[in-house]
Amino acid sequence: LGSAPNNPIAFVEMGRTLALQGRHEEARDHYHRALTLAPESADAHEGLASMCLDLGRLSEAIDHLRLTLRFDSSNAAAAGALANALFQIGDLDAGKAAASRCIELDPRHGGAYGTLANVLAARGELAEAIAQLAQQYEQLLNASRPDATIAMLQHALAEPVSSTAAPRPEAPTVTRLIEAQAATQPDAVAITCEGDHRTPHAEGGP
Repeated sequence: LGSAPNNPIAFVEMGRTLALQGRHEEARDHYHRALTLAPESADAHEGLASMCLDLGRLSEAIDHLRLTLRFDSSNAAAAGALANALFQIGDLDAGKAAASRCIELDPRHGGAYGTLANVLAARGELAEAIAQLAQQYEQLLNASRPDATIAMLQHALAEPVSSTAAPRPEAPTVTRLIEAQAATQPDAVAITCEGDHRTPHAEGGP
């Protein structure tokens, strides 16, 4: 930084390095220095958001993610992270909007489909939740490369939550969603077989 004392990008990169080393206060100082030099730096806000998520500071992370999207409206990763954080604090309406925005920006963002399904299930919109889960797994199956499939699966199904984070609504499984759907709509089609034979939940669906 000695050769570039007024370069906000350099401060962001150093902030990321320090955060990875667990030196969070120093990282925060570098991110804020970057914002002093460039108040509309989406990268600095995203770096602060990522660090806050790691530390379980969800409200602070949400603020920085919203600022990230204000200055970089096409950032699908930030929209996905915002959706997940909002779901964790129970803000389902905003979480649904953020997840939908992420999918609009990047239809191959597997994690957003899972977050949206969780939000919809928590809102009681079971049929829509099942549809989103189906879309999520379709994205995984249609991945062009095996490594892409693995990466999407890891992102969609394994997003760890800090122990200091606010209580997260229980994420429903596919089985629970189908069982709930069967209980509320027993006449809905559960299985479609060859020859277009359809079996409702009440006659042997899940």
